[in-house]
Amino acid sequence: MSIFSAIRDRFSRKGARVLRLGSRLGLTPGAPMQLSVVYACVGVLAKAMAMMPLEPYRRDRCGHSSVAPEHPLYRLLALAPNGVVSRYTLIELMVQSMLLRGNAYAYIERDRAGSPVAIHFLPPGDVTVAASVYIDEPPTYTVAGLRDPVPARDMIHVLNYTDDGVNGISTLQHAARSIELAGYANESSTNFYKSGGALAGVISSDVAVTAQQRREMQQEWARLGDKGGVAVLARGAKYAPISVTPLDAQLLESRKYSVEDICRFFHVSPQKVFDYTHSSYSTVEATELAFLNDTLLPLIVKFEQEFSRKLFTPAELSQGYQCGFNTARLMRADKNGQANYYSKMFNCGVLSVNEIRRDLDLPHIDGGDSHFVQVNLMELQNAGRNMPADNRLQNDSSGTVSNKNQASDDN
Repeated sequence: MSIFSAIRDRFSRKGARVLRLGSRLGLTPGAPMQLSVVYACVGVLAKAMAMMPLEPYRRDRCGHSSVAPEHPLYRLLALAPNGVVSRYTLIELMVQSMLLRGNAYAYIERDRAGSPVAIHFLPPGDVTVAASVYIDEPPTYTVAGLRDPVPARDMIHVLNYTDDGVNGISTLQHAARSIELAGYANESSTNFYKSGGALAGVISSDVAVTAQQRREMQQEWARLGDKGGVAVLARGAKYAPISVTPLDAQLLESRKYSVEDICRFFHVSPQKVFDYTHSSYSTVEATELAFLNDTLLPLIVKFEQEFSRKLFTPAELSQGYQCGFNTARLMRADKNGQANYYSKMFNCGVLSVNEIRRDLDLPHIDGGDSHFVQVNLMELQNAGRNMPADNRLQNDSSGTVSNKNQASDDN
């Protein structure tokens, strides 16, 4: 069986080993993904990456990049990488795999001419990497169920952290101690409350109480606590509720620290995992911008470079082709910042109306492809020379600014 037939069988609807998302990530029950902060960090990173459009771009000689919808890779990158999953699911799976297992693999299926026709996600547990003994040769990959090894050019391999450039290291491995402490805190609080260790209140008495009377009051109070009702206390007895015990406060503080500590390992702000303890509207906007620049951009570059060098031929790379994520969609949350950005880009002639509408998923309009600039700007060195006494400037037919008075004086 050829490698192409084997891959098709593995990922076809009739194949027995179509992606098993949760179990194939190598996480056993009770593992870190059962901690809400780990689940949230992985989810926010994977979904943010998957939400951005992935498209082929071409950079011209002037350094300007534009989407290349005519390229055969456009459909694979932007819509359907294969017949099983969407582009969103593929990127989401790869980010999850990279964070949780240290490596993300995707096999590139090619036709007889060598052109990519499909991109298939591979669970890390099914892939073995063999580094070459020669420093200038790429590694080879062995996939479970396939007889022949997969060459490096046919395997998209995105590494998380790495110390050798061949094998990735999971974020969970680095954060193992913090995750373990967070798990202990969750387990301790669960066992504490299950065992009835939390005191709801204290009954005190001004008079002496026998052991029998104490047992009767405890039984009566427990009965009322389960069913609800009005308690009648004996003479001299007083009830004082305990809202937050010292142990409660300690557990809350410990769990809060665990959230912040684990977020540091994933480079995710606690506000992104719904911890708004120290947040405000302005800080949320700043957090979104920091999330894009400090957290997502390194992942974006990592994925773009790996996809580009494996999917495009050397000739296409020399022609300026590359894979790129469109980050405009992530900036839509900050409406004020978005409006200011597009206003400035439009006023200085960088973006046209239709280019702005394209970023906002709005339809094309007639006459919207022109670029405009403000005409009341000039070079500082020419300001004194071109400014007439009556402060009126004239644009000649060539578009340059001239002075009527100066022209008459020259004559």
